[in-house]
Amino acid sequence: MATVFRRGRIWWIRFRIGGQHIRRSAYTEKKAEAQAYLLRLLDEHAAEARDERPHHTYSEAVERFFKEASVKPRTEATYRSNDNHHRTVFGDRPATVQAVGNQRFSTVSRSGEEWRARNDSNVRPSDS
Repeated sequence: MATVFRRGRIWWIRFRIGGQHIRRSAYTEKKAEAQAYLLRLLDEHAAEARDERPHHTYSEAVERFFKEASVKPRTEATYRSNDNHHRTVFGDRPATVQAVGNQRFSTVSRSGEEWRARNDSNVRPSDS
């Protein structure tokens, strides 16, 4: 069951998917915004379960970042310089988001399966 609840003045969301409890802040004082956020997260998790996530390339992600981010001019110049180098490596490979435990990592690889094969044995959530 998915719900929204308040902690102080801030609305939080909680739901369970695949046996895992998800609780996080909606970062809003408006219940309607929290409910919309909850629905968006439920849709994202359902799409991941069906493997219907949108597939974007590294280049598309970087272009979107430069359109939407507001950073200082010198910082942007540094990011663009780094991007010029990274484009030679990553080019138009798909950018995917992988989850390990409840940590999410953005990776760029030929496929998500390839990334998992390389990293599943090395990255594990702590047992403590």
